[in-house]
Amino acid sequence: MRYISRYILARKSRLTFQKPVVAMLLQGRKRVTTLGASFEYAPGEAMVIAADIPTVSRITRASIAEPYYALELDPAILRALRSAVSVRSGEARPVRVEPIDAEVIDASLCLARLLDRPEALSVLGDGLLRELH
Repeated sequence: MRYISRYILARKSRLTFQKPVVAMLLQGRKRVTTLGASFEYAPGEAMVIAADIPTVSRITRASIAEPYYALELDPAILRALRSAVSVRSGEARPVRVEPIDAEVIDASLCLARLLDRPEALSVLGDGLLRELH
């Protein structure tokens, strides 16, 4: 599953040129710095980056007992679903942290638990991914 990140150790800062993304944090902590501002996000929150921008990111909390898990939403699914749901209008900052609904967190954790069960992931993964979006 290419959209799930898992790390068991905190990592050093990493400079990247980030494409637009919605990344939900399921476990651990991460700090992202860009456009002169720093954002730290925790489980139950999503990092939203709406433009191509340079970022410095660092996983600040991860361990063997409690690995860092993040789920990046699939841009193709988001585009396909956009016409089926209402989207808030108005100005939004290009980089922000947003809370995640409890139902989305539950589906995300279910998907993350399937990582150690590839046979179940191949059967259930696509449905859970669509449910998340």
